[in-house]
Amino acid sequence: MQRARIRCAEHVQPLQKGINPLRRNVSQTDARELALFLHDNAVRVNGQGNMTRLAVGGTIQQFDVHFHFVLKLHLEHFLRIYVKMVKQQLSIHSEDRDISKWPNSNLFEVELPVDYKNVSAMRLIDIDIPANFHVFSLANQNTRLVFKLRGHCIIIQITEGTYRPNQMALELAGQMNAAASAVLLEPYTSFTVVHNDVSQKFLFVNSLDSFLLDFTCSQFDGAYFENYGAWGLGYNLGFLKRVYTAVEATTSLYWKSATYTGWTVEAPNTFDMFADTQVYMEVFLFNSMDEIMPYTERSSSLFTAKQGGKHNSAFAKIPLEGRHCHQGDTYGHEFNNRHNLVTNVFWSEPPLERIQKLKFKFRFHDGRLVHFGTDEFSFVIELTLERTDVPKFANKKAPLGAQEEY
Repeated sequence: MQRARIRCAEHVQPLQKGINPLRRNVSQTDARELALFLHDNAVRVNGQGNMTRLAVGGTIQQFDVHFHFVLKLHLEHFLRIYVKMVKQQLSIHSEDRDISKWPNSNLFEVELPVDYKNVSAMRLIDIDIPANFHVFSLANQNTRLVFKLRGHCIIIQITEGTYRPNQMALELAGQMNAAASAVLLEPYTSFTVVHNDVSQKFLFVNSLDSFLLDFTCSQFDGAYFENYGAWGLGYNLGFLKRVYTAVEATTSLYWKSATYTGWTVEAPNTFDMFADTQVYMEVFLFNSMDEIMPYTERSSSLFTAKQGGKHNSAFAKIPLEGRHCHQGDTYGHEFNNRHNLVTNVFWSEPPLERIQKLKFKFRFHDGRLVHFGTDEFSFVIELTLERTDVPKFANKKAPLGAQEEY
């Protein structure tokens, strides 16, 4: 709300050589302040360098932008101009998109129901997002494993999905035995994979033959393998990018009354069976959150350093809190509101003249797109609009020469 002391006058006429009020009760200083107040307010409200005609008990006409104009003001009533900050909520569903143009819900654009004008701020206030997207998938390049047995190099591919550790152990053992049987042309059932609930590590056991696990090369076309995190299935299982040769040993797990004898390889690190726990939401042209880029290398080097960040890279950071509650559990949806979202409000000064469409992108921190599959989701965007309003009581007559401060 603007505050100014305005005196009633029938005519105030600023000229090039100064301001010459026509009524004795309006001083030259008052008239100049009134003219500047109206001019500044018009600039702020309309976002332009020129004043427009206002009809609130009077008229304003401008013939020269640089204060060389004729101002005719009929102050039969007091002029009160308010700028109201109006919040408008916009609900968007992923199925609102044109599926022929945007087949995947991780990147889409929507036309807004109306043109939103004078937008000064925008933020995400809630989102209902799927949390059961696959941890292991071809898109994430973490479904293949290479092992060597009896001189044969064998590649297996696990089923896409989200696994509990014991489910992953059964899947790996079944796939390795099936692939070995196909290559050796004989039934093969010597592989066993054990998930150690205590150490949180995987143990590969072959009761008959020595074998190798090879994690030194990628079986996918893409740059994920060059990362030092989330580079493939070996990373999720707790292995490094190297070759592991099985050693003949006996491993006893007393807590489960089990003993495994044969050729064994144990992962050096604990497993990571969980999905990414944060999703980044981008709104094209309206991002306001900065982000450090992952996988920094040679940070001390002056010329070959690989590090940095991106300014205005995201609109909001959405936590998927349920993903770490239970090992490998599959969840339906995650509901987040503005109290647990990490969102940086987008501000614009001066306000944006109009917004007609919005384009969204959902990704992980390393740039991988979130694959929601056929699961739909929804969210609410809150826009702050600036609107001018002249209250009804401004039309009440006031005695000539009266003063009011607001």
